[in-house]
Amino acid sequence: MQKALRSFLLGAFFSPVVCADHALDWQKLEHGCRWLGPLGDLPVVRVAHVYDGDTVRLADGRRLRLLGINTPELARDGRPAQLFAAETKELVVDSLAHGQWRLLSGHRDQDRHGRQLGYLLDHRGISLGSVLVDRGAAMWVAKAPDVGHVACMKSLERGAQMRQAGLWAGEAWRSTRARDVSSEALGFQLLHGKITRVDAGRSGRHSYVELDDHLVLRLSPDIAADTDRWLGRELRVRGWLVQRQLSPGQRQKGFKAFLMTVSSRQAIDLAP
Repeated sequence: MQKALRSFLLGAFFSPVVCADHALDWQKLEHGCRWLGPLGDLPVVRVAHVYDGDTVRLADGRRLRLLGINTPELARDGRPAQLFAAETKELVVDSLAHGQWRLLSGHRDQDRHGRQLGYLLDHRGISLGSVLVDRGAAMWVAKAPDVGHVACMKSLERGAQMRQAGLWAGEAWRSTRARDVSSEALGFQLLHGKITRVDAGRSGRHSYVELDDHLVLRLSPDIAADTDRWLGRELRVRGWLVQRQLSPGQRQKGFKAFLMTVSSRQAIDLAP
């Protein structure tokens, strides 16, 4: 039983769901993911400043958020730095100091913070983010519609986990049981738990899935049509966790304060 649970938490049960229009755009190499498109058509960019492991400022003034990854947060607003945050930033600075880099923009122009979204590719077409994942300096992220990289990066991350590389060397970034989530565990999280309630949305609406009777996942309308068959199964998911302020009436109706919005099926792993 313990071996099966460990395999589930490390992703051994994962069955990849690949976005068709990007399935052939990325190739897994030994230490990174290479984009297979026409590299020469992409603009060459120069990075003027590195904010942290996943955000930089380009020489033309644009802030760029790297797609496909999330990295540990540096110390900010009185909060201590997360494990391996400084090492990740140093790795990015060192990588960008060598060679030429091109920008592959994402399907979405900007995030809610006004940052451009894209991948930085070296002269071989290998994304910087995938190198960070392979080194154990970043975690893969699946946010629709930019999910073509996920299958490759998942494989790289599993290798980093098995090697206990970087942030996987300790327990800080191990998956958290949903029932153990507290207000101190917000932001990007790796979670797992038992599906205790499913509210399948009508056509064109979100579905809601509760884990351990403690938190809720809000699923985009196009994620899955079979959520009604998920009840009672174990689920593993990653994304950004927030805590909502609920009214007494909402609490009485059973609303959960902890919420994670999931836009891609690839962020979810269901155990058999």
